[in-house]
Amino acid sequence: MIFFFGKSRAVFYTGMAATAALAVAVAFRRADGPVWLFVLTVALVALVGSAVTSLAANVAAASCESAALAKLHIDLEPEEFIGIYEKPARAQKHGSAQRTVGMASLADGLCAAGNWRAALKALEEPGESVPQPKRAPLDALVKRNRCRCLLWGRQHKEARRALESFKALLDTLKTSNPKLAENFGADAKLYETWLALLEGKTADAAALEETMKRTPTKLAKFDLCEMLILNARNAHDTAAEERFSRMFAEEGGNLARAKELRKRYA
Repeated sequence: MIFFFGKSRAVFYTGMAATAALAVAVAFRRADGPVWLFVLTVALVALVGSAVTSLAANVAAASCESAALAKLHIDLEPEEFIGIYEKPARAQKHGSAQRTVGMASLADGLCAAGNWRAALKALEEPGESVPQPKRAPLDALVKRNRCRCLLWGRQHKEARRALESFKALLDTLKTSNPKLAENFGADAKLYETWLALLEGKTADAAALEETMKRTPTKLAKFDLCEMLILNARNAHDTAAEERFSRMFAEEGGNLARAKELRKRYA
């Protein structure tokens, strides 16, 4: 994503300009020497300079991407995130691993902004060019995000089908990639509970609240908060429903659900 963030572009072009200037300076100094030494020295300067520049630009691009993701997952500013991230994500090569991951992150932002249908459309499977060992985590990522979008959309029938597909994939990974299956399995269990809540059932509120407290990112925390609101409603616990709704409204930043709840609990 070097060319899709202003900071990384500036690092790249500045580095390449400095490399060119250094190559010219070295060329003048070696002009009176043997031709082979002249060519070798200039080529070496260009090669090393280009490599260092590309490395620095990639580091800058990664920093920009991390900052953009923090806008969503920590600052809870989905609209700002989409404005920064959508163009770079959609500019990636179709079918590539980078495109799959980028569009999955974009889908998270669209869903957080309240547009779960657009989020579903944004999700893309990895292409055939992606090596098989890399396909499994990408397939799991897409299936997991599809579940989450449908759960936020309260489409419990479609979410059930998506969850069963997700779980079936994880079953195939238990022998080939047990660590991956374990990591994504935690999400599958959580989504099973979320789905049950959408279907009118109740869950262990204390366990859900403890999980919410231990969740590392704010965006994921408010998935749990939404589940606690549903659980309280299903249990006819109006006090708990109001408590978690107010928590979401007050701490949920500019998430679409937080804006909705602020209208009721302002």
